[in-house]
Amino acid sequence: MFETPHRFVDLPHARIATWSVGQGPAIVFVHGWPLWSATYRNLLPSLKDRFTCHLLDLPGAGKTQVLDPRSIDIRRHVQTVIETVDALGLDRYALVAFDSGGMVTRAVAAQRPEQVTGVVLGNTEMPGHLSRTFAQFATWAPSRVGQALMTSALRVPRLRRSRLGYGTCFVDRSLVDGEFSRLFIEPMLDSRDVRRRQFALLEGSDPTFVDEMEQAHASLRCPAQLIWGDRDPWFKLRGARACLPQFGAGAEIEVLPGKLFVHEEHPERFAAITARFLESTLGARAPSGEGSRQKR
Repeated sequence: MFETPHRFVDLPHARIATWSVGQGPAIVFVHGWPLWSATYRNLLPSLKDRFTCHLLDLPGAGKTQVLDPRSIDIRRHVQTVIETVDALGLDRYALVAFDSGGMVTRAVAAQRPEQVTGVVLGNTEMPGHLSRTFAQFATWAPSRVGQALMTSALRVPRLRRSRLGYGTCFVDRSLVDGEFSRLFIEPMLDSRDVRRRQFALLEGSDPTFVDEMEQAHASLRCPAQLIWGDRDPWFKLRGARACLPQFGAGAEIEVLPGKLFVHEEHPERFAAITARFLESTLGARAPSGEGSRQKR
């Protein structure tokens, strides 16, 4: 499915690659770093029969064609998502995201409260609760030396499964190999241009954007569903729980055994929780989910 985009949305700064599958109320999926829309491939079979799933590659990732390098910026991604959604003709939709995509979607929901019916967040940045792992990474990763070290580590299978690679993203580190590697690691290793575009987001990172998420939480008029991997060293569970009272329209959290990419490790459970939550926000029938629940 993801070999060729279903449609390109032409914006002044980029040609945004998009895919749309399914039927029913709309969901817009926004990926995190350094992945692209294919990261949601295993959620779609459980959702497409009851929801229309729209996916897009942010500038710098996947199949999107960048016309202005300045568009590879976390703040500009917010407007990119809004403009893409408008071009797709969506006036009511839910948002699903993780990692840095979670910041983008919260900002979108705060700016478009009349459109967004619900927000589902996998492990993502929480204001006031950034881990030491995240802080250290933000210090060295944007540098040329840091980028070279990451690339070198990814070329060695043992290291790509370690803390130097994606070992902090999966409990089952064997998932780093196979399909995940083919979709997300090998393209970076095979193409200097792909690496350059992915690393560009790190070079222009803005740590103050995380702090602004508290205001975004308070501004939300729709409920939020958090789905959290309990062993994530990047965005820890206690930080997510501490931020639940910030959400103006209410938030709940479901906890699964995983790390940063819990949607990759437990796609069926992630999809079931998402569908159950969206039953109340979009009025669609949903199956029962799994996990432990904590209400705000």
